[in-house]
Amino acid sequence: MCLNAIARAKKDLEEFKGVITYPICFGCKSVPYIKEFKELTKKKDFKFQFEDFGCLQFEGHTYGCYGGYVNQIMKEKLGDNYYQNLLSEAKNQFVINLTENDSLISIYDLKTNEKPSLLGQKIELIDEGIMPRIRTNLPLIISDHNSLLLDLDFIVEKNGAVSNLKISNWVNQYPQYEQYKEQLSQIAFETLRYKYGIWNPGRYDGKVVRTKNILRVHFD
Repeated sequence: MCLNAIARAKKDLEEFKGVITYPICFGCKSVPYIKEFKELTKKKDFKFQFEDFGCLQFEGHTYGCYGGYVNQIMKEKLGDNYYQNLLSEAKNQFVINLTENDSLISIYDLKTNEKPSLLGQKIELIDEGIMPRIRTNLPLIISDHNSLLLDLDFIVEKNGAVSNLKISNWVNQYPQYEQYKEQLSQIAFETLRYKYGIWNPGRYDGKVVRTKNILRVHFD
C-alpha cells in the first residue's frame, strides 16, 4: 500500500510544480482558511491533496506515505519552513477577506474570548449556544422524553446587529405540533431580534469580523 502511495506521489510531483497535502480525520483541528490555502496552492501550480487519516486501519496499510514523501521532496525544493510559510500567507489573505471583503467566520473557528457576546447581558445558556426556553401562547405540552426545538442560524455583523436569520434544523417529535412550525420559527426570529438583538461583535486576531452564529431554541 505504501509503495503505491509513493508511486502516486512521484507521478503528481512530475505533473505539478509541487504537491501540498492537508490531513483530515475525525477529531482533527482544521484551520478556518482552507479555501485561501487551496487558492494559494493553485496559484502556485501546486496540487492540493487532502490526506484522510481514518479511524480504521487495515492490515498492511500504512498511513501518511503519500504526504510523507511529498513533504520530503517539497522541503528539498522550498526549505524546511515551506508549509508553515504557505499557511501564514493563506491566513493573511483570510484576514484581509474578513476585514476588507466582509467574509464570514464561524463561531466554532474563534477562541472563547473572541466569540460574539450579548451586549449588556450575561446569559450563560446563550454563551453555550442555547436560547433561554421560549414560552408561547400555543397549546403545547412538552414532556422530558420528546423534543420540540429548532436551530436558529444568524450573522452577528461588525456593528453588533443580527442579520440573515434562518432555521437550519427542525426537530419535532410531536406530529400534532407540525402545524405550528412556521409560527414557532417566527417567534424564534422575533425573540432574537427584540430580546437578544445587539451583540459585541466577534474578533479574529484582534480584528472585528462578521460571525456566523447559531442558537438552539426550545419552546413551552
